[in-house]
Amino acid sequence: MEESYRPDGIPGHIRAKVEPSQKVSPGVFVEVNNHFDFSEEEALGASAVIMRLQEQWEPSIEFSDQVVDQIMSL
Repeated sequence: MEESYRPDGIPGHIRAKVEPSQKVSPGVFVEVNNHFDFSEEEALGASAVIMRLQEQWEPSIEFSDQVVDQIMSL
Protein backbone atom coordinates (compact mmCIF):
# COMPACT_ATOMS: atom_id res chain seq x y z
CA MET A 1 0.00 0.00 0.00
CA GLU A 2 1.31 3.42 -0.92
CA GLU A 3 0.10 6.75 0.42
CA SER A 4 0.89 10.17 -0.99
CA TYR A 5 -0.17 13.79 -0.79
CA ARG A 6 -2.99 14.93 -3.03
CA PRO A 7 -1.59 16.55 -6.22
CA ASP A 8 -4.51 19.01 -6.34
CA GLY A 9 -3.62 20.69 -3.03
CA ILE A 10 -6.91 19.72 -1.37
CA PRO A 11 -6.34 18.59 2.23
CA GLY A 12 -6.15 14.82 2.42
CA HIS A 13 -4.18 12.03 0.78
CA ILE A 14 -4.36 9.32 -1.85
CA ARG A 15 -3.78 5.70 -0.97
CA ALA A 16 -3.26 2.98 -3.59
CA LYS A 17 -3.14 -0.75 -2.95
CA VAL A 18 -2.19 -3.48 -5.42
CA GLU A 19 -2.54 -7.15 -4.57
CA PRO A 20 -3.29 -10.50 -6.23
CA SER A 21 -6.91 -10.82 -7.28
CA GLN A 22 -9.11 -13.10 -5.19
CA LYS A 23 -11.55 -13.44 -8.13
CA VAL A 24 -9.43 -13.70 -11.28
CA SER A 25 -6.39 -15.92 -11.71
CA PRO A 26 -3.99 -14.74 -12.90
CA GLY A 27 -5.02 -11.19 -12.06
CA VAL A 28 -4.49 -8.17 -9.87
CA PHE A 29 -6.74 -6.09 -7.63
CA VAL A 30 -6.16 -2.33 -7.54
CA GLU A 31 -7.78 -0.06 -4.97
CA VAL A 32 -7.43 3.74 -5.02
CA ASN A 33 -8.73 5.77 -2.08
CA ASN A 34 -9.05 9.52 -2.61
CA HIS A 35 -9.28 10.74 0.96
CA PHE A 36 -10.40 14.28 1.79
CA ASP A 37 -9.74 15.86 5.19
CA PHE A 38 -12.30 18.24 6.68
CA SER A 39 -12.17 20.42 9.75
CA GLU A 40 -14.51 19.38 12.54
CA GLU A 41 -16.68 22.39 11.76
CA GLU A 42 -16.92 21.52 8.04
CA ALA A 43 -17.75 17.87 8.74
CA LEU A 44 -20.54 18.72 11.18
CA GLY A 45 -22.35 20.81 8.60
CA ALA A 46 -22.23 17.99 6.01
CA SER A 47 -22.92 20.46 3.17
CA ALA A 48 -19.16 21.03 2.68
CA VAL A 49 -18.65 17.26 2.48
CA ILE A 50 -21.46 16.83 -0.06
CA MET A 51 -20.18 19.75 -2.15
CA ARG A 52 -16.61 18.35 -2.15
CA LEU A 53 -17.87 14.94 -3.27
CA GLN A 54 -19.93 16.49 -6.05
CA GLU A 55 -17.00 18.62 -7.25
CA GLN A 56 -14.38 15.89 -7.00
CA TRP A 57 -16.26 12.75 -8.05
CA GLU A 58 -15.32 12.82 -11.75
CA PRO A 59 -11.73 14.05 -11.20
CA SER A 60 -11.28 11.27 -8.60
CA ILE A 61 -12.52 8.61 -11.01
CA GLU A 62 -10.25 9.95 -13.76
CA PHE A 63 -7.25 9.98 -11.40
CA SER A 64 -8.00 6.41 -10.28
CA ASP A 65 -8.14 5.32 -13.93
CA GLN A 66 -4.72 6.92 -14.50
CA VAL A 67 -3.27 5.09 -11.49
CA VAL A 68 -4.61 1.76 -12.77
CA ASP A 69 -3.27 2.48 -16.28
CA GLN A 70 0.19 3.27 -14.84
CA ILE A 71 0.23 0.08 -12.80
CA MET A 72 -0.90 -2.05 -15.72
CA SER A 73 1.80 -0.59 -17.98
CA LEU A 74 4.59 -1.82 -15.67
